[in-house]
Order: sequence, then structure tokens, then C-alpha cells
Amino acid sequence: MSRFHWDSYVLFMGNAVSGKEIGWKYGITWFLISNPLVYLLIGFTGTALLIFYFIKKPVSYLTDKSKRNNLLYIGFFACPLLVTILAHSELYDAWRHLYFIYPSFIMLGIFGLHELFKTKAEKAIIAVIFISTGLVAYFMVSNFPFETVYFNELVRSKEPEYLKKRFDLDYWGISYRQGMEYVLKTNKAAKINIIGYSNSPVFYNSLVLKPEDRERIQNVQDTAIADYFFTNYRNHPQDFSYPDSKICYSIKILNSSVLTIYKLK
Repeated sequence: MSRFHWDSYVLFMGNAVSGKEIGWKYGITWFLISNPLVYLLIGFTGTALLIFYFIKKPVSYLTDKSKRNNLLYIGFFACPLLVTILAHSELYDAWRHLYFIYPSFIMLGIFGLHELFKTKAEKAIIAVIFISTGLVAYFMVSNFPFETVYFNELVRSKEPEYLKKRFDLDYWGISYRQGMEYVLKTNKAAKINIIGYSNSPVFYNSLVLKPEDRERIQNVQDTAIADYFFTNYRNHPQDFSYPDSKICYSIKILNSSVLTIYKLK
């Protein structure tokens, strides 16, 4: 990862940052803002308790297999993150290059829960977990298939387009499929010319459509002949010059647009 170079840009904290210039905060920040707060609290509680117990009785944690495994979870979680920082690895598209460290963090959370359940606050902790998990499940179901565009309360805001202006949202452009399905349903023309701010999502999502619908979609490069303009705001978080009256379809998550379609003709 330290030898792989990526020349494009990401939107991070409201700034367009080159892949070569992504700092050490990138992976950590994305981890902290894209996981539910309760999960983070439990995971870091387990980590802190484990470190505390190890300092008190280091020998027992090195000789006992079960305790030693718990120490390994810290290593499997923290070491890859530390290596990417020291090696100046070029991370991008949220923290997807580090998803493999998440199971270890969950195991640390389970350890933390095991210890917290020994206290008198067990019932209160269970209630908080139940409510938090329910809220996350509600978000996932109500925003399907864009449940990956999740941000916790650390960065949520009621301000319109707050997240869109600060972070990459639907960076793969999977929302283009729903957009094309809307266009196909509302426009009965035999051929529909679509241009995207990034045209690759138009092409790749069209492959998912039925063959007869795929033949109607024409991926064009010229706005002069395009019927619709698609954008998922990747590399262009700003609004476009088209008037709002031309917006015919949009998808919003947490009050921020992940897809906007302008009808040009």
C-alpha cells in the first residue's frame, strides 16, 4: 500500500485532497465518523480495560491462551492502522482499505461488554445497546440500498447538504441505477441520452438493467445532445450551474444529496 500511488482526489473535511497528500488523520477520522457511537464506546472501553488489566498482570496475559488472544485483537486492530500511518499509505474512499481490522475491534467490544456486564449497570447497558442497534437497523432499512452512506452524530447536521460538502458519499455511483430506472419509467422514448459528471457509473450501472432497457440508454459525452445529466458529486461537491427547476429526481441521505438528475430536454 505504501508503494501504490493514486493520483485522483477525495473530499475530506470539506477539502479536495490528493491521494498523494492524504494525511494520517484520514483513516482514523473515517473510522470514528462512520461507525455508531455506541459501538465505538464499547470497543474502546474493551481496549482500555484490556490494556489496564495487562499492565496490572502482564505475565498472566502472556501465559494464558484466552487472555493472550485478547491481546492479539489489539494488535490486529491497531497495528495495520499504525503501519498505514508510518508508511504514508495512500488511503481513499473512506476507510475501505482497512475494513479487515473491524472484526478485531468487535472482539474488543465483546470483551468490554463481558466486563461491563459484571457491574450493576448491566441492564442499563443492555437497554442502550438495544436502542442503538434498533436505530442503526432502522437507518439501514429506510435508506436501502444506500445504507453505506452512514455517518454518526459526530458529524451529522440539520444543515442542508452538510455532508455532501465535506465528504465523499456515494463515491461508487451505485445510485445511478435507481436514477436510470426512474428515467426509463418516466420517459418512454426509444433512445435516452444520458451524460454523467463521471460517465463510468452510467456504463457500469446500465449493465444491471434488463437488456431491453439497456438498449434504450445511450451514454453520451456531449451535453448538447444529452436528455439528462447525472451526478453523484464525486470530485464535484459544488452545485452545478443548471437551475433547480431542471432537477427531476434526487436521492438524499441524512439531508445530503447522493444523486441528482437534471432534465436537459
